[in-house]
Amino acid sequence: MKEPSIKNIFKVFSYLMLLGISSTYGFMNMAAEMGLAILAGAIGLAFANIDKIAKFKGAGFEAEMCKTVIHKPTGIVHKLAKDGKTTGCGVNVQTHPEAWAASTEKVTCNHIGCKNDT
Repeated sequence: MKEPSIKNIFKVFSYLMLLGISSTYGFMNMAAEMGLAILAGAIGLAFANIDKIAKFKGAGFEAEMCKTVIHKPTGIVHKLAKDGKTTGCGVNVQTHPEAWAASTEKVTCNHIGCKNDT
């Protein structure tokens, strides 16, 4: 129960850095400091949601979020494969599309291909 509260506090501080502090620097005509505050806030938010990121690029700061789907009857969240037709563990989501919905939750499927650690 302690992890979500720390994660939420980290997100709040990252949003504050991204929006509040960078805006303050902008009003003070401090462009370099404003850019650094924006970068710090964006990186903070990326690391706060690291479990949802599928791809990350370097200095240009490009991140792509994992796409997940939830199986409505079981409530299990799967990682969607790149083709968009199957899950990471090989289940075809187009055979019964009414049983699947897009999700933003953490992956709960334990099969190889869906697990976050593989």
